[in-house]
Amino acid sequence: MHPTLIKANIALLEGLPSEAQRYLHQYRSEDAPNPDPDLAISLWLDAHSRSTPEAVIEGLQELVSRVPPDDSYARMAQEYLQDEAAYRSPAPPAIRRRPLVLAGLFTLVGVVVTLGLIALFNRAQPQPINNNDTTQTALAPTAVVAANLPDTSQTLVPDQYTARYPQGILNVLALENASQRVVKNSDGSLATPIAGARFYALRLNFECRGGICDQPPEARITVALDDGTQLEPRAGLSISGEQPLQAVALGRTTVGWVVFEIPLVSTVKSLVVAPRVAGDFEPITIALG
Repeated sequence: MHPTLIKANIALLEGLPSEAQRYLHQYRSEDAPNPDPDLAISLWLDAHSRSTPEAVIEGLQELVSRVPPDDSYARMAQEYLQDEAAYRSPAPPAIRRRPLVLAGLFTLVGVVVTLGLIALFNRAQPQPINNNDTTQTALAPTAVVAANLPDTSQTLVPDQYTARYPQGILNVLALENASQRVVKNSDGSLATPIAGARFYALRLNFECRGGICDQPPEARITVALDDGTQLEPRAGLSISGEQPLQAVALGRTTVGWVVFEIPLVSTVKSLVVAPRVAGDFEPITIALG
């Protein structure tokens, strides 16, 4: 991928669509070769960095019209447009039975009168007092049931994915690419990645080697992508039904998931473990792909 398009992709991933558009304009006016081997990705980024849903649809329609149908971006754009068309299509008209309207009105009046009499009767009756009933009904947030979400994680051999540094020992136990079971820690509801991105999760085991480890894994961790970009975990996210890393003391271990958000077009090559304070130890790379 062209370096300018990589910058546009990163800007879009960071929630800066106007910055992404600036890089795309630069690419089209100065850098784009002819013919352009990256035409599909440039049109995809252009569509998803537009400011309104209608403009996004127009951009994807342009992509479909200019890119061969067997291209992966053309297929994704076509699926997006089909889903959007199904969502926006009007509901089928209700079947109207005019001969039954009058009968329905009389039935409705009868139901209302009956309910009114029941309400008057209930108000006239003494209400029992239940001193033990202190339950109040409240609306609960819509939490996700873990059993309903697909577990596509890939188990790894921990000894082959290990980093040792003064503060502890870190093992990668499993990875889950394009995870569909990422939830928000705040309310347990299902989280969705931004347009053009996917979730990438790692299950980590950390052994504390430095007194109190209240911020495991006591190091700065990032995933390195195939274009050289390094991304930190997304805060406030976890895997449904699983725990994040917990604070532990010397000699104890904690197991938990960390979640990253990466571009759809990128591949994770490694996990980089670096010191939080420069010079504590040399960064360690754990190959993942």
